[in-house]
Amino acid sequence: MTNITWKIDPDTKDLAFDNDGFLKTTEGDATSAQNIRMALEAWKGDFVLAPDHGTDYNTLLVEQADEDTSEEIIREAIFQEDNMGVLEKLSIERDNNRKLNISFTGQLDNGTVINMEVNTG
Repeated sequence: MTNITWKIDPDTKDLAFDNDGFLKTTEGDATSAQNIRMALEAWKGDFVLAPDHGTDYNTLLVEQADEDTSEEIIREAIFQEDNMGVLEKLSIERDNNRKLNISFTGQLDNGTVINMEVNTG
């Protein structure tokens, strides 16, 4: 099965279109990376059609979870991507308890290394 989806513009967080007005797609490892980023940027429960999609930022930011719980929540969000294989390194930094800087390194199931940083707030 091909790993393909609609491309989301990283700046607008909306569907991306080419110069002719056609929807852009992304495939392969880029799809997996986009899916992980989207899960980390979305608050869990915000998308009615998929209430389990996203990250439990209510617990992370509002309730201010401890370090172990925070790591567990971020891991759960990352592994919403079915092609994510191994999470090798995870860093979560708090900025005034209102923002999180998340960075990680891992491997997809096919062995491709993925590095990502996501800043919330």
